[in-house]
Amino acid sequence: SGQSVKANDLIQVAYSAAKQLYGMIVSIDGRGNVTVHHPADGLLSARLNVGREVRLTKSFQLDDAPRYERFFFIVSENVFIKERILNKVKEMVKNPIHAQKGKLQLGNTFKQISILLVKGE
Repeated sequence: SGQSVKANDLIQVAYSAAKQLYGMIVSIDGRGNVTVHHPADGLLSARLNVGREVRLTKSFQLDDAPRYERFFFIVSENVFIKERILNKVKEMVKNPIHAQKGKLQLGNTFKQISILLVKGE
């Protein structure tokens, strides 16, 4: 977290889940755009491969959105509806300071990790 990046950099997204069985990866940028990286399709969270690093099949090319790109890995021991998380993320991006530094308010059944990439010139 905190690494400097620029437009057109390629990011390889990967996760490592210890014991949580379900999850999703989503990112936000300095324009307030929200992107779901995993699972790409469907209404529900993905079943995670536990105990090893898993790289997503597609890398992600950064656009020219200003200031930052922030990735969230949200996990739970139970399957969940992605839209519930996306609604919280969309609420977060309304406040630029909270979007860069805040925590998603998801409740006790979820854990989250975020990585902030800082956009340079």
